[in-house]
Amino acid sequence: MLPKSSRIISMKIRLIPLLFTLIFFSWFTKPAMALVYPFTENNHLELLPDPYASKDLKLELVKNAKHHIHIMTYFWDKSSFPTELAHELNRAHERGVEVRIISTFFPSFVTDIFQKAKKNLKLKSKNPNTVFSYLPLKLYKGLTFTNNIHEKLFLVDSEVAIIGGRNIADSALRGKDMEVLARGEIVNQAQDHFKIMFDFINELKMKSDCSTTAKSEKKIAKSELCKKSILKTTFAADDENYFKNYQQINIGSIKARLLTHEAIIKQYKNNYHPLERAKMSDDILDTIVNTTEFKTVRTYNYFILPTDRYMNFLVKAKQENKDVLIITNGLEAATFSSNKGYLFGISYMEKLIKENVDIYQWKKNPYSNNKETYVHAKVLTFDDDHGFIGSHNLGFGSTMSSNEMAIEFFDTKLVTELNEAFDREIQNENVTKKATSKLLTTEALEYEWPIKILKSETVENFLKELY
Repeated sequence: MLPKSSRIISMKIRLIPLLFTLIFFSWFTKPAMALVYPFTENNHLELLPDPYASKDLKLELVKNAKHHIHIMTYFWDKSSFPTELAHELNRAHERGVEVRIISTFFPSFVTDIFQKAKKNLKLKSKNPNTVFSYLPLKLYKGLTFTNNIHEKLFLVDSEVAIIGGRNIADSALRGKDMEVLARGEIVNQAQDHFKIMFDFINELKMKSDCSTTAKSEKKIAKSELCKKSILKTTFAADDENYFKNYQQINIGSIKARLLTHEAIIKQYKNNYHPLERAKMSDDILDTIVNTTEFKTVRTYNYFILPTDRYMNFLVKAKQENKDVLIITNGLEAATFSSNKGYLFGISYMEKLIKENVDIYQWKKNPYSNNKETYVHAKVLTFDDDHGFIGSHNLGFGSTMSSNEMAIEFFDTKLVTELNEAFDREIQNENVTKKATSKLLTTEALEYEWPIKILKSETVENFLKELY
């Protein structure tokens, strides 16, 4: 427990962003949470390594959508791809397709201060049975700076789902990333998770936007109208258009399941103090660290900012003479977003290297056909048949403050494809360089004062939430 004076100072500093953004919050208690989804056997999964092909596929799916399009993304900005996608979503809605989009308010606000992207999404259909919802998430509670919808889901007609690490933004086209196109029973799980999050945000929105303590009939009536407007967009629990029972024939044979980490719901249910948040249950991380039967683990990490659980898992694996290989951003590549996450992670990288963990740093890579200038992939594989692809960065932020999702699957073909790409990258000196204690010591000395500031208590807690 922090001293009272420190807690007061920390609270005041954390409230500053609220004053700038003029956001008010309301308390929300005991929402429903999803259980861990079971493995399903009848799935088809296809890797989407090319960001431009993925972009074109999403546009094509929208053009051919029949009933609904459901999207979750960390942010939605005003760059060219989101603008083009908004145009196609509007056209789909005009022909009666339901469109629902969930994004996080704060990063969307920063990247698009005038909310032009939201204005590009316009309700044009007069059909009262269709819904066009854009729900920016505004959540501030328990001394936290922000909570994030960090899942990346693109779901069409409950028939196909794209899950991975790419946001709806042109910047997503310049990163080393991965998505998976899914068909089969696992799509039902993705649809179920979307419903849970959409209904949660709707209820939160109702409490914050429609609540009133006034006793005047006019304000009470206004409150009721507000609630009715929001209720119109909620899901019917028995709507078979969303939750189909797939015929388990000719869809695929891959064993897979959806894993989620509903950090936002858990925070609102339990009101964790920031120092407790890194210890909360995290189905994605916990599934990974509880895996014991493997010889080699390969993983991409945006930055090396491991929780104790992940750090202990990596160190223990090395102590058991297993191969642990990590690709992460180097200092130059990290500047794509901010070098603060990289600098903050130097001490963790030093600890892992002392334990003989192999860390390879991505260079700002001008040699790739797709100009992959930084690493944003959230991929982990065990040996040659067990893999995870999703939105989880395996760092503090993904456990402490971000909703995440990932597909866990068993398939030799897909995992071999991922491993071969990984091995090519660590063997190509134009793409990566191996991190050494000497390199990290030199960087730590060069950035000594910035690192000291980043490691100060208040800044450190903020960065852990952010990354």
